[in-house]
Amino acid sequence: LKQLPALLQHRDKSVREEAAALVGAMRLCLGDGVLAQLKGAPEDRVNALREAPLPEPRAPLETDPSSTATDPTDTGAGAPAGAAAAAAPRVAMPPLDLLAKLPRSKGSKEPADAWEKQTLSDKWSERKAAADLVASLLEGQ
Repeated sequence: LKQLPALLQHRDKSVREEAAALVGAMRLCLGDGVLAQLKGAPEDRVNALREAPLPEPRAPLETDPSSTATDPTDTGAGAPAGAAAAAAPRVAMPPLDLLAKLPRSKGSKEPADAWEKQTLSDKWSERKAAADLVASLLEGQ
């Protein structure tokens, strides 16, 4: 959260747009209180984010395969199109302490500060390496 003001002012337009999309998703989940925590962001940018419409909630990524089994003789004419998808239960992922797995500087008490420095680097290759590290940790989950 503390990097968002810098990302909202980044020199690359796509970074600014992705940061704004992230703030929108955070507003969807956590409410407008997130905007008050954007200390250091320009007031006009925060006001634009406040006035922007919230993104549409996304469908769950995983469902229980046994609950989505269909009868081959059922044509689906009697049920609404989204009824089966709406009735499918969500499968919760087990919690993952991602910060504990990210690298930190020797002797540092801050979690993931070495990884954080990589994400803020001017070199594209270091930022990509930081993103790849998170992706590999999540794939191993």
